[in-house]
Amino acid sequence: PRLFGKPGQAQYGIDLLAETSGGRGVYQCKNLDHEPSVAEIREAVEKFTSDWLGKAGLPAPTEFVYCCPQRFDDSRANRDFIALQEEFKTATGIELHVWHRATFDAQLQVLPDLVSALFSPQHARLFCKAEDWNDDFLVQVTHRGSARHGLVERFLTLRDGRKIFVA
Repeated sequence: PRLFGKPGQAQYGIDLLAETSGGRGVYQCKNLDHEPSVAEIREAVEKFTSDWLGKAGLPAPTEFVYCCPQRFDDSRANRDFIALQEEFKTATGIELHVWHRATFDAQLQVLPDLVSALFSPQHARLFCKAEDWNDDFLVQVTHRGSARHGLVERFLTLRDGRKIFVA
């Protein structure tokens, strides 16, 4: 993913852009202190539709993702959001998703190295329930026999022989 635009530039209703072989996703990130309402999500979607698809004439992505740090688990809000998803998909052909606290927690719980780098090794052990996790994920490799992976070991062998290594 990459930021889409610098502060003060037109961002057409998105903050992040991510491209994969499966398509392009656009992300609107909101730092809310409350659970998002469907009205707030609708407002973001309408701005994107007006600015990105309309005024800027940019190509339609495969998905629009609304991100926020709060939970989004109210049944009425979810019912209304499903209706909004269908409406948006019919109008634009674009999938609409909400990534919220539970989404982020589920993704981070299987990534103790990332949690450790962002927070601390202790957080990684507790949050990811990874008691036996090795928290020294960045290891300085200085000589042959000290690498954890064969590819790195091959690099060291070739380097010592003054050869070029291309993975």
